Amino acid sequence: MKKHTLMIDFEDRVGLGYEIFNCFLQKNTSLEQMEASASGKIYLRTQPIETQELVDIMDMIKNIHGVNNIEKVPYLPSELKAHESQYVFEAIKEGILVVNSQGKILEYNKSAIVLLLGKGIKDEDLRGKLITNYLQLPFTLRELTGAKGTQRVKLLQQENKICYLNVWPIYAEGRLFRIIFVLQDIEAVRKLVYNVTILPQMHNFGDIIFQSKPMRELVNKALCAADSDANILIIGESGTGKELLAKSLHMTSKRKEYPFVAVNCAALPENLLESELFGYEEGSFTGSRKGGKEGLFEFADKGTLFLDEIGEMPLGMQAKLLRVLQDHKARRVGGLREYSFDVRIISATNKNLKEAISTGEFRSDLYYRLNVIPLIIPPLRERKDDIPLLAQHFAEKVCQKLGRPPVILRDDLLQELLKYDWPGNVRELENVIERTIIFNEGRELGAKNLIFDRTEFPVTLSPDKERILMRVIEEILQRDNQIRLKDIMEMIEREILLFLVKKYRSSRRIGQVLGISNTAVINKMHKYGITYQK
Repeated sequence: MKKHTLMIDFEDRVGLGYEIFNCFLQKNTSLEQMEASASGKIYLRTQPIETQELVDIMDMIKNIHGVNNIEKVPYLPSELKAHESQYVFEAIKEGILVVNSQGKILEYNKSAIVLLLGKGIKDEDLRGKLITNYLQLPFTLRELTGAKGTQRVKLLQQENKICYLNVWPIYAEGRLFRIIFVLQDIEAVRKLVYNVTILPQMHNFGDIIFQSKPMRELVNKALCAADSDANILIIGESGTGKELLAKSLHMTSKRKEYPFVAVNCAALPENLLESELFGYEEGSFTGSRKGGKEGLFEFADKGTLFLDEIGEMPLGMQAKLLRVLQDHKARRVGGLREYSFDVRIISATNKNLKEAISTGEFRSDLYYRLNVIPLIIPPLRERKDDIPLLAQHFAEKVCQKLGRPPVILRDDLLQELLKYDWPGNVRELENVIERTIIFNEGRELGAKNLIFDRTEFPVTLSPDKERILMRVIEEILQRDNQIRLKDIMEMIEREILLFLVKKYRSSRRIGQVLGISNTAVINKMHKYGITYQK
């Protein structure tokens, strides 16, 4: 025997209710609860009853004039609303806790259990327990009194899980009545942001346009390296597509569901680069954000960090990066606590790093840490078989962007492209194709339509600099009657160093003026036999 809930659809008439209730009386069965809905239905909850008796009662009610239908349902309308609210409450991935003004937990969902106690913990009844037993709050509940809006803080939870905590104080008659705590797994938040904002812009190896042997060899090597966690150093001239290759490596790896974060090491001064990479604590420097800021190593956790133009990173920052890569731990600027991270490093450079090591501008230990798998992208002049494919690809892309019908690139145009050396590589080719299409309205484009970048920028020197240059050239002419570019560059470099040594008498200051490291200045002074004169 068990209780049953019935829904009756009917047309209202006098005496209908009496006839329905009489059916239950005839079977000596009473009703526990009744509810009516605005849609012309009544709901009845019976006392425990045998199944056959229920069938008999339902048959009797069906035969009453005005009853359209009768069926069993799981809930009364009031119960259904409560169950739907509970389903929604439990379906939310964020952990939600409702707390009273004394800090005791009144309600919570299953996600809160996971975030508070960790995975694998059996359901524990938190009702009536103090919220402070589970959360190390950076404020007291009393401090919330009078606060308006959401309070947002960052917490370290079980198993070193980092969570965002949003706190909503609720007031009744001017007094703190309830507090809603919402916990968000920071990893889930990052993943959502990445999937919505970054992932649609990502590329894979299918986006790399090629048919040449050098590129086929490169892509095959990259595919082998993609799924490993080994650090990769991408080497290539400007405009060869280093970031495209880095994104393709990420999207082919097991880390593709996690962030790909790119940072240009040449775009930021050393102090800003450090705070960007490692983050900073509140008050660590003037203008720092309230609550501090997480670094890119934290944000890219379980994903890939792409260090573009790594060869331009200042020496002091190189030493800090090396330690972080060795320990897999970092510390925010102004912070005391170290945090661990799981990040795959892909670096890129257009410089000869071995040469930079010899001049003291790049650390050899960092180079070998980054250069586990080197991938060298050939310049466009060494993969000319790819030029027709790339040109057609860029033409289609430009026409689509401009909303114009596709254009035909004639053979004479392609032959002209093949003759050019492309110092700007693929990026320059794309610019030439776009420029040519924009300034030509025809459907067919030939060699005469091509518009290369013929811009020449005049080089001007101040009178003082011109006198120095002329003196150097005259000196070389007197020595061997031949002007070699290497000789000119070395003589100019020596003259500049001599001038700065007399002016500043500090290799550190000279390095700041020239934009190179202190070690590089000392090495160059040794090379040219320059010393400080007393």
